[in-house]
Amino acid sequence: MVQRSLSATLRNLRTAEDSAQLKALREAARSGMAALDQGDFKEFADSEALVAYLGDLADRVARPDDR
Repeated sequence: MVQRSLSATLRNLRTAEDSAQLKALREAARSGMAALDQGDFKEFADSEALVAYLGDLADRVARPDDR
């Protein structure tokens, strides 16, 4: 009896977690689409330009005092 109750509790917890994750994912997608619709994005000529941009961004994040 306890085993079934624990199993049901764990299943309900997993369902609630999955639901919360799906809700967060949907909100992130809505936010991203809204940003795209407003033109809030960067374009890169090629993959090398993207890699260079991400490298610069990573450097700035790693050293926030240099801004």
